[in-house]
Amino acid sequence: MAEKKLTTAQERIEKKKTLAGERNTRVLFADIPDTHRILDMATALNRGVKALRNQLGFKIPFEKGIELLKELKEMEITVHKTTQKICDAVGLKYKAPRAFRNIEDSKTEKTEIPQSLTEDKVTSKL
Repeated sequence: MAEKKLTTAQERIEKKKTLAGERNTRVLFADIPDTHRILDMATALNRGVKALRNQLGFKIPFEKGIELLKELKEMEITVHKTTQKICDAVGLKYKAPRAFRNIEDSKTEKTEIPQSLTEDKVTSKL
């Protein structure tokens, strides 16, 4: 059996540089452990949601898939609101993602999901 070649530090750096140039890639600084954990979850979430949408109606029933996607949107709103509060508390400017810029937090109830966030490729075709 052939042994797996270990990559050197330089090879890992080159791979990261190559990946950073890809179309759907973002380069982020992770200065604190909290950010590392969130980015690790975001990586898994990206793979999971992509697979969920690809399997919706086949392996995953529509009702269950839509329920999970709505739960995800609610979490996005919570993270947005918490980020805004943290930035306000420490005097940092927070540039909200485009999907959140038109949401008036004071008028959006905790359980209400703005229509602009529920309209995606999956739910808009149902």
